[in-house]
Amino acid sequence: MGMSPTIVDGDRLLIHQRFYERVDIERFDIVAFTVSPDLFHYKRVIGMPGEKIEIRNGETYINDKLLIEPFEMQKWSESNFGPLAIPEGEYFVMGDNRPNSADSRIWEPATIKKGNILGKVAEVVRKAK
Repeated sequence: MGMSPTIVDGDRLLIHQRFYERVDIERFDIVAFTVSPDLFHYKRVIGMPGEKIEIRNGETYINDKLLIEPFEMQKWSESNFGPLAIPEGEYFVMGDNRPNSADSRIWEPATIKKGNILGKVAEVVRKAK
């Protein structure tokens, strides 16, 4: 699953749909967004509007500076992307399971528009074992 280990199969998500009416989207937020009228995804915001993003050997650079990602993830040293200038009003998102995530690194176009963001993933509820 693309967001493992943060979100795994069986987890339930609480999505705060009006969250971004009051505050701005921030780097590392996990957002839910539409990809078609009946389908949505959730990924982590990595690149912000107006930034340049590049991935070299699995490490992410924002405006040519190494991005320290303070969350648990599956790294993939063979990943390269960009550089890409992120358009205003758009975001670059990735899953935490980098080797197994369909995300901005492979999508065309690579970024998601703010208008397609449904809300913030406010809580992850683990399935009882």
